[in-house]
Amino acid sequence: MLADFAWRNADRLTWTTVTDELLARLRILNGRDIDLVADATRAANRLCDALLAVSPVLERAVGERLMSTPGLRAALATWPTPTALRTAGKARVRTLISRRSKRTAATLTAQIWAALGAQTVTVVAESTWGETIGDLAADLDRIIAVRQRLEADIEEAFLEHPLGKVLNSMCGFGPRTGVRTLAEIGDPHRFANPARLAAYAGLAPMDRQSGRSHTTGRSQGGNHRLHNAMFIAAFVATQHDPDARAYYQPKRAQDKEHNAALSCVARRRCNIILAMLKTQTPYQPAKPRNCPTRLDNKTGTPPSGTNGAMSIITAALHPDLVDWPDTQPVRDALVPVVNALREQDRVIATLDDLAELLPGRAPQSTARALREAGWLFRMRTRGVWEFAGSRLGAPRTPGYLELHARMRVRPDTPACIAGKTVAMLHGCLRNAC
Repeated sequence: MLADFAWRNADRLTWTTVTDELLARLRILNGRDIDLVADATRAANRLCDALLAVSPVLERAVGERLMSTPGLRAALATWPTPTALRTAGKARVRTLISRRSKRTAATLTAQIWAALGAQTVTVVAESTWGETIGDLAADLDRIIAVRQRLEADIEEAFLEHPLGKVLNSMCGFGPRTGVRTLAEIGDPHRFANPARLAAYAGLAPMDRQSGRSHTTGRSQGGNHRLHNAMFIAAFVATQHDPDARAYYQPKRAQDKEHNAALSCVARRRCNIILAMLKTQTPYQPAKPRNCPTRLDNKTGTPPSGTNGAMSIITAALHPDLVDWPDTQPVRDALVPVVNALREQDRVIATLDDLAELLPGRAPQSTARALREAGWLFRMRTRGVWEFAGSRLGAPRTPGYLELHARMRVRPDTPACIAGKTVAMLHGCLRNAC
C-alpha cells in the first residue's frame, strides 16, 4: 500500500537525506534542551504541590517565582518548612536570597514573612515534607543550572551553522528558537515551495466539509515542535518588527482572534524563511510601498545610488478614500482599480470585475494584493469580496450582503431574486450591483 501511494504521489513525497555533523549536533542539543525544560516544569510542579501540603499561603506567595528566582530555590533548599524559616530568622533568609537574587530579596522576604504570619497551624509530618521540599528545590536548581550551561553550547552551535546566522537575522529567532527551527526543518531544499513547509509545520489552513457546511480552520497535524517555534517567533515579531505588526493588525481588524492572527503571521513568514534558507540570504525588511523618491534639486531625477529602483508615485487615490481607516497604500497599478470601485459605488467586487478593471493582470493576484492592503474582505461566496471603500456609506446588513454576493455569482437563483426583492422593499439593498 505504501509503495502504491508513493508511486501515484511521487510529487508529494519529501525525501530525506544524510545530514551533516553540525546539523546533527543542533538536533542533539535541541532534544536535550527540550528534555530539560520538561524536567524543570515537572520538578517545579512537584515542589508547588509539596509546598501546598505544608503551607498553602506560602505556596501562593512564592509558587510563581520558583523558576525565575534562584535565591528563592536556595532558601527553600536550606530551610524548606515554615518552622525552619521562622527559626532561621528574617535577616538570615534575606541575606541568603540576596546572594543570588539581590534585586528581589527585600520584597520576596517580606512576602514570605507575611505568609508565615498568616498561618499558625503546623501540619503533621512537617519534617518529612521538609526533606521532600529540600530535595525538590535542589533538583530544580540543578536542572536550571544545567540548562543555563547548555545555552552557551546551543548559541555557539547555532551561530556556527551557516544557516544559523541567516535565520538569526530575522526578528523572533534567538538561539533556542532558531536551533529548534533548523533542527526540525533540516535541509530546506526538501521543501518544493513554502506551502509544503507550512503544511509540515501545521500552519496551513485546513478545509472541513460536512454536507453543506464548509469551514476553514487550523490544522491539527504537522510537526508540533516546529509549529511552536514558529508561533513563538511570530509572537515576538509582532511586538518588535514593523512588517509583522503591519500584517498582524489587519488580521485582528477582520475579527480574528489573537492566536489566529499570529498563525497568519507565522504562515506568511514561512515564505520568507524558506527563501532565506535556500538562498542563504539574511533577512531584509520590505521597503514601504508608494514611497515617493526624493528628486535631485538640479536635474529632477532620482539621486545617485537608487538606479531608479523606486518609482515616483503618479497615481492618486480618490479624494474620498484618502486616509481611509484600516487600509494601507497600494501600488500605482492598483490605484485605478480602487478608484473605479469607489466611483461605481461597488459594495462587493468579483473576479470578473477585477479582470475588467485591470485586464493585464490575473484577477486572483489583484484580489490578493488588495486584501493584504485592507481594501477587500473575504466573504462566504468564493470569488466575491467586500469592498472597504464603501463601508462607511453603504448599508451593511450582513445577511443581505451575502445574498448580494451570491446573486452576483448566480443571478438566476429564485431564492436570490426573491430575497433581493424583499431587501429592496425594506431599503437594505441597493438596486445596482
